[in-house]
Amino acid sequence: MKSGIWVALGTAVLLTVFWDTSFILPFKYLVVLVHEMFHGLSSMVFGARIQQILIHPGESGETLVTGLRGGIGVTISVSAGYLGSALSGALLLRRGLFESFERTALAIFGGVILYMTLLFTHGGSLAFTTGLGWSLCLLFCAALGPQYARNALIIVGTMFLWYSFFDLFDFTRDVKQTDAGILARYARSQLHIESSLGFVSTFISIAWALFMLVAVWMILAPLLKRQAAQPVAAPPAPPANQPLAIPAAPAAPIIASPPAPALPNLAAPGSPSQMVPAPSPAAMKQSSSAGTGGPNSNDLAELMALRAEIMKDKNLQASIQK
Repeated sequence: MKSGIWVALGTAVLLTVFWDTSFILPFKYLVVLVHEMFHGLSSMVFGARIQQILIHPGESGETLVTGLRGGIGVTISVSAGYLGSALSGALLLRRGLFESFERTALAIFGGVILYMTLLFTHGGSLAFTTGLGWSLCLLFCAALGPQYARNALIIVGTMFLWYSFFDLFDFTRDVKQTDAGILARYARSQLHIESSLGFVSTFISIAWALFMLVAVWMILAPLLKRQAAQPVAAPPAPPANQPLAIPAAPAAPIIASPPAPALPNLAAPGSPSQMVPAPSPAAMKQSSSAGTGGPNSNDLAELMALRAEIMKDKNLQASIQK
């Protein structure tokens, strides 16, 4: 939605800069045509018949109807031009920023313009050229894909809102020549209002402006709430097959232990080594069972001598301890 907001802001800036140039003129004619179409559609609701829809080069238009009766019908039909243009712009902008059903919404909008153009404008007129060209352009954008349809909705919606609120300045210049002036003359003639035409026209224009502001705010307010409720994007998770890099723990310091103290030599001076390890039973068994026959006399003699020496060392150690 953020990219759509930038598109809307860029459109508003371009409209402001190039408003009085011929580049913006086709966009103005589209808004004027839709403005007049809302006059005609609201008149049909109250039983009237549309004779013709006209657009003049001075950015003004006319909707010729017959059979419109009743104060409510006239009031709604005259008010539908400004209010309908503003509401349609807000709805188109909302649909484009919400990024849902944008192709359907743009196709419906373009289809309605094409339908009204073919039925209620004369071929070759400015209204016919404007309606046919813009309807085909909108339908083409809808056929291209969601992104094109989304941008078209945002641009057209912003343009309608911008033009509708810009028209409010007409009320400050010559309010008697606007739709508010038409409705004010009708109200004075039917209701016998004593106030001046300028006062009644200004009151009607202020009421329309407030209604437009409230309606547009109610339509676009969910966009602001949705934008504020969006959570902050979390960092992307690593791929499933990629191992996580875990830092290795620091190696424990190696502490060298001091060498064990040597055992004191308990042998008497001049004697051989004082500690002679005794042979293990396995070694004795192996030595006793060596050869093909039983133990020989030499092996037995060596074992007896070794045993005598061990006993001698033990007796010497015991005497020294005493």
